[in-house]
Amino acid sequence: MHPVSGRTLEAIARHLERAVELDPDLAAAHSALGWVAHRRGERLEAERHFRRALELDPNDLGAMSGLALQLWRDPEAALALLDRSASIDPKSAITQRQRHFMLFGLGRLDEAMDALRRAIELEPDEGMFYNDLYGLYELQGRRDEGARLISELLRR
Repeated sequence: MHPVSGRTLEAIARHLERAVELDPDLAAAHSALGWVAHRRGERLEAERHFRRALELDPNDLGAMSGLALQLWRDPEAALALLDRSASIDPKSAITQRQRHFMLFGLGRLDEAMDALRRAIELEPDEGMFYNDLYGLYELQGRRDEGARLISELLRR
């Protein structure tokens, strides 16, 4: 996530709130307000905006992703959203990364690792995916195997 100053975030929020005043059925504005609320740590407000965006546009990928983050305490519900998002946009590496977090939370470690491998296939230059994958190997006490895999992936 790109750094945004507090002043800039507040200016963005004001413009988005005005957009919703002008057109309460503008899904993109609700989705963006959800991300503003998420950045502020206002999870319930974020969830409200993401849900409204999805009511207005059931295929809003940003709203699906954002709502999934708010539902981290219910990984099954979050995973269902992310699976739907992945079916709409199978080339979204970040969706695969989010899926890995939910799968890990559900104790489905092999699937979590597969999701990260898919993210790496989609965006081989993104270092956080390698870091996450190595972390899963490390949790299993398989550091050497993880290091070999990461080296191999980086060589490709």
